[in-house]
This record gives sequence, structure tokens and C-alpha cells, in this order.
Amino acid sequence: MPIVNMPVETLVRLVTRDGEPHLTEDQVPDVLERFGVEVDEITTTTQYVCRVCGRIIERTEAQGEPLACSNCGTDFRERPESLGNLGEQRVVRLDMLAVRPDIFDPGGMARALRGFLGIQTGLIEYPLEPARLSVRVDPRLAEPDSYRPFIACAVLRNVSLDHDGIRMLMNLQEDLHWALGRDRKLASIGVYDLATLTGEAFHYEAVEPDGLKFVPLGFDPGRPDAALTPRQILARHPTGQKYAKLLAGFSR
Repeated sequence: MPIVNMPVETLVRLVTRDGEPHLTEDQVPDVLERFGVEVDEITTTTQYVCRVCGRIIERTEAQGEPLACSNCGTDFRERPESLGNLGEQRVVRLDMLAVRPDIFDPGGMARALRGFLGIQTGLIEYPLEPARLSVRVDPRLAEPDSYRPFIACAVLRNVSLDHDGIRMLMNLQEDLHWALGRDRKLASIGVYDLATLTGEAFHYEAVEPDGLKFVPLGFDPGRPDAALTPRQILARHPTGQKYAKLLAGFSR
């Protein structure tokens, strides 16, 4: 079962009745236990940031500073200037069931608790609009030996994310990779800032190992040799090396 660090202050702020907080920090463990979630402890964690890729890393005092970035592979022992300290926060550490990814983050947990406590019951309706963008899928991805034969996309508009929001979103993404994606074996997720993209059609394609080049996370774009092919990334990039086994035997 995954251990999820849930910010207590954020959870309390989101469980409201008529705009006022309905819980105190002291009440959180009891409410969660009654809800059916196993509470490990309430403790203080330190947030670190990888200054190479922006990854937020949360560690308890017992765990200490991270030695490397799990996202881009930067070794903080060799490059200590790449690790930033964002300060401390109080969290409740929860032993979660993999079948309940909808409550892995404070937003989902608060929504569930508002229903459990009778504050907000029934299904929440989210407004949908006709799609303005499209995704063109490479037909080769429908072949039986394709590794990622399906894709689903959504655009969220009028959303403003601060540091804590981005951190929670990234942590939820990693928890979903583990719980539902089986460490990316069954599925992988990407989150992108639409403001940095152009065009109305995006392409989802299968490429050959040497079919293109791009600069992976953790590599200096200013270096002439920073752009790598997928084959080179799987051989040389720490994250590529970690997941190269998933693509073994595939020609694209």
C-alpha cells in the first residue's frame, strides 16, 4: 500500500461548511480513521526542490535529504547546488489502498470527507464544453504489439496553481503511476502548461529509437550534445535506464 503524505492545513481548509472550517488538526486523525483510512502519524516533513527539473521532493526527518532526483536523476551529492529547501509543513501520513486513488490528494480526500460528514452529498457535476483541441493518433499505435495503444486527454481551463497546488498535483501523478500504472508498466501520465503550447492539433506517435532528438530533463539545453535520441535516453539518462525494460523488444 502506498504511504501518502497529506498536508493537514490544506485538508482542514478544504473541509468547510458554509465557508468555515469544519475540522481542526486534532480532529483529523479520528475522522480519517472513522472514514476507514489507516493513519500512520501526524508529523513534520521538509520539502525540497530539484532546481534542474522542478521536481518537489518531500522527506521526513528520519529520511533526511534526498540523494538524487527521482524524476531527472540529478545526483545531489555531486551537484549540491541543484537541491533547494522549500521549508517544512505538517502532514498526516496515511496507508492508502491502491483501489482508492480518488482520495490520494487533499482535494479528493476533502471531497470524500465532505460527503462522509454530510456537508456536501451527491455527485459533483463538472461543466464540460465542446473540445477546442484535437489529438491525431498514429494508426500504428493500434497494432497488437504497440506498447501504448490508448490515450486520453483533457484540458482544464481557468485554473491557477500555486507552489502547493503544483506539488500536490505532481505527487498525485506519481501515486497514480504506482497504484494504477504499476510503476508506469500499464499507464503513464503527463501534465503540461497549455499556455506554453501552440496549435490546435497535437500528435501522438510511435517513433523509432533513432527517429528524433530532444533534450531530456536534467540536461543543459545550452550544451551542443544535450539533445538525445530515445535510444540514447534509454541508455544514458537515469530515468531512461530505470524504465528501459518496459520497452524491451519493441521496434518503436
